[in-house]
Order: sequence, then C-alpha cells, then structure tokens
Amino acid sequence: MPAKSKTFRNFAGSYNEQFKTPNIMLAYELGINKCVSERHIYASRNKMTAGDAAKRLTKMTGSKVLAADVKELYQMYFHQETEWHHSGFYKGSNGRTMGRTFFLSEEEVQTLADHYTELVQQRADHIARKKAEEKRQRETKVMGFYWTWDYDYSGNHGKKRNYKVLQAYDGDELHCPKNFTPCNAATLKRVKTVVGRKYYGWDEPKLEEFSKKRFDEEARLKAEREAREEAERKRMEEQRKKWEEEAAQREAAREAYRQQMVQKMEENLDKLMAVDVVSMVPASERADVEKYLRYSLTNRSFKSFVHDVANASGLDYQVCLAFVNSNHFKQQFKQ
Repeated sequence: MPAKSKTFRNFAGSYNEQFKTPNIMLAYELGINKCVSERHIYASRNKMTAGDAAKRLTKMTGSKVLAADVKELYQMYFHQETEWHHSGFYKGSNGRTMGRTFFLSEEEVQTLADHYTELVQQRADHIARKKAEEKRQRETKVMGFYWTWDYDYSGNHGKKRNYKVLQAYDGDELHCPKNFTPCNAATLKRVKTVVGRKYYGWDEPKLEEFSKKRFDEEARLKAEREAREEAERKRMEEQRKKWEEEAAQREAAREAYRQQMVQKMEENLDKLMAVDVVSMVPASERADVEKYLRYSLTNRSFKSFVHDVANASGLDYQVCLAFVNSNHFKQQFKQ
C-alpha cells in the first residue's frame, strides 16, 4: 500500500476529530465529501469502478453493458468476486447499511473485452440450462416429508424450547421445501397420519421410522397402550361406583339407626323430661344452649355432657344423644 499523503492524513484527522474516534481506516474522499475506506481511495487512483468499466466495455464491444453485467462476466471468467471496498453508509430497508464499490483494472477490462463474445454465449447457455432445469423440476412430481422449526415455553422454569415438527409434501420438485426426504406413496400415507409429530434435541424424522414393519409395530404398541388405559379407566369407574354404593349403604344404615334411636327416645320421653338438664348448663349459657353445647364447653366435652344425661336417666347413650339433639331438649330452656 502506498504511503499516506499529507492530504489524506488531513482528511483522516478531520474525520477522527469530527466523529471523536481514533479509527483511521475511514476518511473523506476528495470531491464527493463522503466517508469511505482507505483502500477505496487507493483503488480509485489507478482503477475504474464497475460503472466506468461498463461504459468502457460498451464502447469496445458495441453492445450495451451494465455494471451488474460486468460483475457477472468477471466472476464467470476469473472465478472469483470482483474487488470491492467500503464506500460509506446509506439508509437501506433494514436501517443503516454499508455501501460497496467494485473496481477493475485496465488489464481486467481488456481481458473481458477480448472474451466478451465467448462469455456472453456462456452466460446464455447457463441461463438456458437453468430455465430447462426449472421446467423439468416444475413438471416433476415428488412426494415425501420434511420438518420445520417451532418452539414453546415448556422447558425448565418456563424457558423457550425449540423442536422440529413433521410435515408432508406432495407437489412439484421446484418448490420442494428444505430438509426434504422423498418416499413412495405408501410411506407418505403413513406419514400423513402422524403429521405434527415433535422431535426434540438432535432427533429428526427419518425414513426408517415410517417403514411398514416399524410403523405397524408402533401402531400395535399404541393400540395396546390405549387398551390398557381404557381398561384402567373402566376399572376406576367401576371402583368409584362401588365406593359410592357402599357410602350410600353406610349412610342409609346410619339414618336407619338414628331413626331407631329417635323412636326409642320418644318411647322413653317421660324419663328424659324428668332429668333436670337445665341445672347441668351454667345460667349464663342457658340463653343459647345449642352454642354452649357445640362451641363453648370449657371443663368437659359434649360426649361427657350426654353421658351425664344418660347416667341421670338410666338410658342408652345413643338415646340420650337423640334427645339432646331434639327440640324436646331445647324446649326445657324456653320455659
């Protein structure tokens, strides 16, 4: 690279001073007042841009040549991309974008001019082959399966988790999707029954898993698993019905026993009414005796109170319990 001239150093210093950066790889180019790279300045001194080369080739060949054609012809002949350098920034569709300027030497332009007819014919043959290939692919029907990416938030602690999703394809070869695996019609029919299957980690759909033997084995195992689940569901349903019947029988037995005790209580009501139950309850609690019996007993329990009634009346505990829970007991506190 040639030594930096005094003028160039002044431009670099002006750029660094204006943008407050020590980067001297960028400077203002003379005449255009635009920020470009150092190599851009050096290349512009002894090489021509792609646009200038297109004008030169147009005069030399007598055919209309565009800058895009120059880059294409250059790559076809030299098998590499045209030399380019940073030519500043501009506002693109994705925001601030770096510009590029392509340069060619006099020798390279002369070489392209000497082989222009050959390169044009080669490009025409390439375009014809490409169109023929596209036509063949459009007319060729393929079938198979492929996978696409998807994600959810079911990972550890709700983290994002990526996975592959199985999809089926049946159409022309030209629009064949990425990650495509061809198969026959029978295999595709089996694939369509499991479209949407998820593959985690390094797993991905393979042709072997849709073979008839393996697919039938998976279907058999799935049917057995579903049969076991259905049998277990029926067993649990029968067990639940059995428990409900037993609970209903126990409740009916308890209700019959309570009615029997109430009947005995009615038969021995005279003995029970003769017991002075009012004196068993403190005077301050007699206004709400039910609350006292259920919540306010301090020195003894509700069972001990019923036992006292049973001892005083000489009757069974369950009979006295029915009496305490009846209105006959509460009426004594209303008198």
